[in-house]
Amino acid sequence: MLQLPLPLDAFRLVYWIGIVLTVALAVLGVGIVVRVVRTERDHNRREALKPDLRTGLFDRLRRDAPDWDSWADGLTATERDVLRELLNEHLRLLEGSDRDRLQPLAAALGVDRWAIRTLETDDRYTKLTALGWLALLDHPHDPTLIERTCSEDAALRAAGARVMLEQEYANATEHGIRLLLDDPTESLTAFGLDTLYELTRSLPDSLAGHTRTRHEDWTPTLLVQVLRVLRTAAPMDIDSSLEWIVDQCEHESPAVRAAAIRALADSGWRAELRSRVTVEALTNDRSPAVRTATYQTLGAWRVPEACERLAHAARTERNPRCRLSAVRAFSHNRCHDRLESDLQHEFSRQWNWVAATRRLRETP
Repeated sequence: MLQLPLPLDAFRLVYWIGIVLTVALAVLGVGIVVRVVRTERDHNRREALKPDLRTGLFDRLRRDAPDWDSWADGLTATERDVLRELLNEHLRLLEGSDRDRLQPLAAALGVDRWAIRTLETDDRYTKLTALGWLALLDHPHDPTLIERTCSEDAALRAAGARVMLEQEYANATEHGIRLLLDDPTESLTAFGLDTLYELTRSLPDSLAGHTRTRHEDWTPTLLVQVLRVLRTAAPMDIDSSLEWIVDQCEHESPAVRAAAIRALADSGWRAELRSRVTVEALTNDRSPAVRTATYQTLGAWRVPEACERLAHAARTERNPRCRLSAVRAFSHNRCHDRLESDLQHEFSRQWNWVAATRRLRETP
């Protein structure tokens, strides 16, 4: 088919569009170069200020009266920004009296007031920066402020709970646990999980009590995380904390069942607890992970009936890895000589493997 040439006006339109695009790209390129140069220049200028400011900081730190206020008032805006960077760095590095003597400098620079004001804003990143400062500053505030302003997402909740922990807020454990778990996402972040563990170490029954009333609202992943914290943080009070954990041994999720039976390992010396746990169902569970967790818990209980259960499990278990777990748990238990001798004979390869790995761990 014959193609007609484009009209002259169309050529002109294409021509001017090309010119406009070329100019726009040139302006954009120049803008990027100018911005990079300016950023590099600002960075170099700030770095050049650091040695003198650091020297001044440590010089005043050694004085009986540092007079932080007058020093901060005499600095330029850029110098104050650089000094805030140095303060943040050294508050994380220094300990004891030196760290305590640096605290008034934060007030002189207005950092604490800025951090509190920032919590009321909607800028997530800036709020995280403010929480990072509050974790360093010895100026405890009403925990309800953090609870109210940090409930937006998991990262803010974890950071807010960490502030309560680091600054030892009144009832920090209860407030921090509530902040982390009252409006949970699918699971805690690694930082949130570590914070929950640290909060729970001193008052494990606080987490156990909170979990007992709220766990039905959680995902299996979050429930497993909490059970692991309960298992490792500190011993729990059997009378108030463990019955609901026993119930989780029948949870529909095998990960929850495994975590629940593991959480009971340190309390198995109590006969009333052992009588509540459906050990036979757990050792016959369809999930290898649940059976392995059950064998490990039986090994930790160290009672005669646990020996019998483990010996029976080793003889009936069809999964080689699970059988090895049963033999290993049995070897850690205090079983009578005849049963131990029989099991060593029946499962000599597994027993020798367990003994060899134990010696390897004990070798300095």
